Amino acid sequence: MEITKETRDRIFAAADQLYEQAGRESFPTVDAVRKQARVNMNDASVGMKEWRRAQTAQAAPIAVRVPEAVQQAGDLAVATMWQHAQELANESLRAAQAGWDAERALIDSVGEQTSQAFDEQTQELEGVRLSLSGVQGELEQSNALNQELASQVAGLKESLAGMTSTADQYRARAEEIDRRANDLRAELDHAHRVGREAQAELERLRDSLDQRNTLIEALRSELATVKAHSEANMTAHQEYRQEAMRDAERAAQQIEQVQGERDSARSELEKLRTSHAILEERAEAAAKAGDSMRETQARTLAELEQQRSATSQAREEAARLQGQIEALEAKAKPKPGAKQ
Repeated sequence: MEITKETRDRIFAAADQLYEQAGRESFPTVDAVRKQARVNMNDASVGMKEWRRAQTAQAAPIAVRVPEAVQQAGDLAVATMWQHAQELANESLRAAQAGWDAERALIDSVGEQTSQAFDEQTQELEGVRLSLSGVQGELEQSNALNQELASQVAGLKESLAGMTSTADQYRARAEEIDRRANDLRAELDHAHRVGREAQAELERLRDSLDQRNTLIEALRSELATVKAHSEANMTAHQEYRQEAMRDAERAAQQIEQVQGERDSARSELEKLRTSHAILEERAEAAAKAGDSMRETQARTLAELEQQRSATSQAREEAARLQGQIEALEAKAKPKPGAKQ
């Protein structure tokens, strides 16, 4: 049986490697070489026979008899040399015979190892066959289990899809609620800020009204003084009358200034009315936000009531100031028939 050169090289390389690993003390077995070279048993058996023959083969020449020419020309020395050569040749023959015997013994050993390896391989194949049968049964059970798991996974995927859709809806609703809450919170913060600004404006207006009241009182006192002075000194010197007239003109200018401040106060009151209207609209929008904003709405309404009360007081104060200014203007006008 012939084997390919590639297979022979693999077998020889595996045998040499195993032989070196054993310290060159014993030849490797056919089964070990088969596993190392990864070939079949027949190729391993044939290759190992060639490898073992290469390890034990020795060249030994075989001598026959002395040629006739040598016998005719030989002498005692030549005969002696020939006898030694004969002995050497016989020793070579005996060595070759021993090598052949050893090779035969190796061949028999290889045959036994091959037979044993075939038996071991048969047992291994039987074990593999049994293992394959068990694995096939387990594989069938695994396939059935995989089908069941696939069905469960499909059901879980459907449930997960439904839950994901529901979660997305809840998330969208939560985001919308958060957005609305943020908008309402911003509106309320703005309403609080505007309320604080309106309160500060009312305080400033109240202070301004107090200052105007003080000024009006001073003007009243000064006009009363001028009037009394004018009536008591009607016939006095003309220069004094001119001075009184100048005082009256200054009082008139101050009255005009007060009237300008009154107009400014009216403009500020209109701005406050607009601001309060905006606050009322925002309070109504906040009232529609839901039950969660009721407490905030109540606080906002309370603040609006306070601002309304403050605005009402400011209006009353402005009306009172207007009445005082008008009365002051009426007093400052010269009476018909009065001397200039």
